[in-house]
This record gives sequence, structure tokens and C-alpha cells, in this order.
Amino acid sequence: LEFREMLEIRCAELAAQRARPADLAHLARAHDEVTAAYSSADRSRQVQADVAFHRAIADATRNPVFKHLVGSLLELLHEHVLISIASLEAESPDVRQLRRQHTRLFERITAHDAAGAALAARAHIAFVRRSWQQRLA
Repeated sequence: LEFREMLEIRCAELAAQRARPADLAHLARAHDEVTAAYSSADRSRQVQADVAFHRAIADATRNPVFKHLVGSLLELLHEHVLISIASLEAESPDVRQLRRQHTRLFERITAHDAAGAALAARAHIAFVRRSWQQRLA
């Protein structure tokens, strides 16, 4: 998670600084889908939507290297994402927390608040780390 943390925090900062209206519209669609996915019990949909949301953030950096790295990393971490959400119940406190984190990240990027977006990304990865450690303990 160390590399993912570094990468996602920087992506959030750059997306907040550089996103254009089309990027924000794409991010809004990805945010709507990840929110809806975590309201269902469909694990496959959740993973796909979660990955698409983080890819949309990388796209909004306007830097193809970040887009490539995030895409490659999330492909490698597909199983990790699945493990992270495997025991989550729809409307559980953890699912509500995930939705709030994604929303906070989305809001900070759309507000062009780079520092806030970085904090939101850091909080999200810290939550993922704790969740993953609990599930593997």
C-alpha cells in the first residue's frame, strides 16, 4: 500500500489542480457509479466501480504516466480490492465510510482544493490499510 498511497495522494492533488470540465464530468459519473455500487451487494460491480473511480482521478491529472501507473497498479491490486471489500455488508458502517471517503475525494477535486484532495486520499488509503489488516488478522 505504500506505493498506492504515494500515487493516489499525488493523483488527487494534481487532479484538483488540473481537471477540466470534461474530466470533472467523467469523475462525477464515476462517483455516481461507485456510490450506487456500494449500495448493492454485487462485489464485482463494487470492484469495477471503485477501480473506475480511481482511474477517473488519474485521468484528471492530465498526465498519461499517472493514468498508466494507476491503471497498472489497480490491475495488480484487483484481488487486494476484492479482499478489502469481501466481508462488507451493504449499508454497514464501513460501506458508509467508504462512500463518504469517495464523496470527500470527489468534492475536494471538483472544488480544485489540492491540499484537501490530498488529505482525503490519505484518509482513504489509511482506511483501506486498516480494513485490509483486520481482514487478514
